[in-house]
Amino acid sequence: MDLEDNYKEACKRIIRERFNTLYENMGITVEEDKDRVDYYTLLELDTLGGKLYGDEFVEWFKASNKGKDFLFRLAHETGVILLPGKGFDVVHASVRVSLANLTHHEYELIGRETRRVLDEYFQEFMAQ
Repeated sequence: MDLEDNYKEACKRIIRERFNTLYENMGITVEEDKDRVDYYTLLELDTLGGKLYGDEFVEWFKASNKGKDFLFRLAHETGVILLPGKGFDVVHASVRVSLANLTHHEYELIGRETRRVLDEYFQEFMAQ
């Protein structure tokens, strides 16, 4: 029995490190929340794009139906298969990332590729 919560605290530390690695590689600062479980995190391109580029970008992104193949792009570029963010049979530019079972390197890859996809869409937005 983990009476002193050593195992529990170690698991929390590892998951928070993975969470931070993922978002740091996207270039996004996330507010600290001690109550956040972080077992899963949802990457929604419209929400992340809004934080990076503003509301006009989000409106364009949604109207242009961008990112519908985000899940497949991540799989192709990183070799990591993730779950759809809003569930199966729902077309939405989001993925659900488990923070419990991938390597540190894979969270870096997912973060960098997510940012690269967003940057590509932003360049397209700016060109219009």
